[in-house]
Amino acid sequence: MPLESNADKAYMHDLPKVSFRVITDDKALLAPAGVQSEQSRSYGFNDFSEFERSEHYIRYIEPIESELAVQVEYDMDEQDQEWLDAINVERKKEQSGSISYEIFEILMDKLEKEWFNLSKRIPQPIQHLPAEDSKCAVCDDGEGENSNAIVFCDGCNLAVHQDCYGVPYIPEGQWLCRKCTVSPENPVSCIFCPNEGGAFKQTTTSLGHLLCANYPIPTRGGSDNK
Repeated sequence: MPLESNADKAYMHDLPKVSFRVITDDKALLAPAGVQSEQSRSYGFNDFSEFERSEHYIRYIEPIESELAVQVEYDMDEQDQEWLDAINVERKKEQSGSISYEIFEILMDKLEKEWFNLSKRIPQPIQHLPAEDSKCAVCDDGEGENSNAIVFCDGCNLAVHQDCYGVPYIPEGQWLCRKCTVSPENPVSCIFCPNEGGAFKQTTTSLGHLLCANYPIPTRGGSDNK
């Protein structure tokens, strides 16, 4: 084995020394930014905690409204991200702090749920009076005569001819159709079809559309020659 010369020793001395350090695993560093922060959790933001599989079958139970109220259900898309990035650029110019994606989702979720709760308290608008040229719900004709005028239900604004619905005379006060007389608040269904609106008449057991009752039901029978 050849002996190292002084030149080789000087060359080896000039080489950089290898150095390293042991880094312990820190789960906080591996977590998504902002998701598992205490501030995000206080607003009900879902964290990415590790799921532990149970030994028995998992039964999913639909969360109730009070549980959904404290969860962040809004999920930002690419368009939201582009808009927020542009806003953060402007905020940086004004030397203001940037808004994280998590805070954006929390704010949008709260705004949507607050608006939903407010919209339920808004009084329903007054229904407009039906137009004079409304068509009959039975015959689909808008023409009327003095002896066969189109009358309107004061409960649901149903328009029907007197002869089509069986109204012998127009009452001086309010007039209600059979559906509004029997069930003014709750919706009813026809015994012949699944539609809820329309001109109903009462049967012996339920309610049915006049159109459905008058519609010829196709039947099949044997030939007279057999």
